[in-house]
Amino acid sequence: TAMAAAVRAEFPGLRTVRTHGMHGTHGRHGKEVPVLADGASGSQVHESVLEAMMDQLRFGTANIGGSYDSSRRAEQAVSSARSAMAQFLNCATEEIAFGPSMTALVYHLSRAFRNGNVFAAGDNIVLDPISHGANVWPWIQLAKSHGVEVRWLPTHQDLSRCALDANRDAVAAVVNDRTRFVAMGAASNGVGTAHDITGLCHTARQLSDGKAWTFVDAVHYAPHGHLDVQSISCDFLACSPYKFFGPHAGVLYGRRATLESLPADRLDSSDNSLPSIENGNMSRWELGTQNYEALAGVTAAVKYLAQLGDRFGGADVDATMTERIETGFRAICAHENELKRRMLEGLQNIPNVSLLGVADPEDVQQRTSTFAVAKKGLAAQELADKLCERGIWCTAGNHYAGFWEKHGATVEGMTRVGLLHYNTLQEVDRILEAMEDA
Repeated sequence: TAMAAAVRAEFPGLRTVRTHGMHGTHGRHGKEVPVLADGASGSQVHESVLEAMMDQLRFGTANIGGSYDSSRRAEQAVSSARSAMAQFLNCATEEIAFGPSMTALVYHLSRAFRNGNVFAAGDNIVLDPISHGANVWPWIQLAKSHGVEVRWLPTHQDLSRCALDANRDAVAAVVNDRTRFVAMGAASNGVGTAHDITGLCHTARQLSDGKAWTFVDAVHYAPHGHLDVQSISCDFLACSPYKFFGPHAGVLYGRRATLESLPADRLDSSDNSLPSIENGNMSRWELGTQNYEALAGVTAAVKYLAQLGDRFGGADVDATMTERIETGFRAICAHENELKRRMLEGLQNIPNVSLLGVADPEDVQQRTSTFAVAKKGLAAQELADKLCERGIWCTAGNHYAGFWEKHGATVEGMTRVGLLHYNTLQEVDRILEAMEDA
């Protein structure tokens, strides 16, 4: 709670909502400031991010490769962002590639696999049935192009949890020595359930005799918990800075050897190596001119998360950037756990309200602070509209996932409430009040 109270003033979007977003927002206590409960759709940017992006543009735009200040500044934006994301994910700088979005990067990677002739007759790929479509459809299209079988990771026997089953015996039913690729989500963007991706990656490698590449979609999980690709032991991981208080961009981590060997799409005149000082910090995986102002914002967002470790996590003064980021996420988790418990306990006491995802307030470590809810007699969009009328800004729909019907919802999906570290317990109480009155 102390964290949210301290940082809220540092987010321009929250200040703007306070002054301009109050039209038609009436609750039990009169006109109220809207609650931004759409964090799963995208976070607000921190003020340092906005300043960094404006500075990148304010001091002259240029492309890299020139022997003058604005060109050097552009290259510095790329190299600094690459370094920041390497520290964010605990990997080498050359293992980071940027793109316009996670979806674009996944399609880029899938084309590389398609052109690399890495599959043979009888091979299979294993996908996550609860994932965002960007971590499903590109891989299905890849499998079809090679005539490869598509299999699905097992899910928990309690379908309402919407959780992957990381038990070795369950995974062994679909992963074998002919499995060449396993894709999974770190957490469901639809319902907030967090998955044991470390266990799944290690098990997939063992069951495939080390032949399967593993890919993690960490877009939804990234603002909620620390990501360490060395610990996870995945081959690829993708995330989006606009989910963790930065600008719209996409980030791809890949093991160096694989990024060097797969045939990435590129122009014939483009450099065909990974980033280095010698090639102007360009990656063979990055197409065209990069968005330098967005990359400046990415660096600022990562620095902000590290500063949370200093301010609220008690990070050691001699800690590395990666250690400070990890400490910052421990502080975020402690605050969000309070939000999750308050929300889950409150939903249990509201008649005719149902929830998909982990529902036990004592099991909050297994979910993020994103909640998929429904109320009897109301369609998903109708409930979202009623909540928005009360100043609870949230969304409804399938949120680019296709699992809803199997897990007890309609194909249209559910109403989604997404909270982040700048949300407060008082806002949770307002959400619950509006849910009860809807």
